[in-house]
Amino acid sequence: SGSNGQFFNLTALNTSASLVEQNAATTVTRNFRVQDGRYDCNGFALNVGGDFRNDDEFIHGNNTVAFITGTSPAYFIKSATGVGNFHSVTMNKAGIVDMTDAANVSDMILSPTGILNLNNGWIVTGARNVFTDNPNTNAVINGSVNSFVSGNLRRDINASGSYFFPIGYAPNTSSYRLANTIFASAGDYTQLTAFYTPALDAAITAA
Repeated sequence: SGSNGQFFNLTALNTSASLVEQNAATTVTRNFRVQDGRYDCNGFALNVGGDFRNDDEFIHGNNTVAFITGTSPAYFIKSATGVGNFHSVTMNKAGIVDMTDAANVSDMILSPTGILNLNNGWIVTGARNVFTDNPNTNAVINGSVNSFVSGNLRRDINASGSYFFPIGYAPNTSSYRLANTIFASAGDYTQLTAFYTPALDAAITAA
């Protein structure tokens, strides 16, 4: 249940032909799930305090999904039946967003004009990727010891520019590294993936 755009848990459970649309910015204190049918953000922001799970069709509406509040791990799950990606993502929680649940079969993909905003909290990818499909250099903003991608950060890139990759090994804040790759001229690459490996870092330190 909820009012004025505020919910404790929110599950879209409809027939496949039906559509649930937001009519305002919406905050879900705990878990959000598209279980059956379509859910459209309709141009409004969606704030999620717990798990985000998509088992049918999520329509981002060219706005932001923000992971907010709490230190408990939250899960990003896009199952084998899930359709739709994010526009922009903001991390604004004190814990992690975990992509390693067995039900998740997808990368976390942001749209060609979307922004990954790393304010607070970590995204743990496992074998998956956080993928920003926006080739602009400012498609990933902020990033710090308190907010980075723990795993694989994949970026679309232009022929030239300076691209930052805030990576590390959560929740170890001392592992934070801000990788920077500068392209001065056109090359053969359109995407680049950065990741942090604790064992390699330890070997370099020992040497």
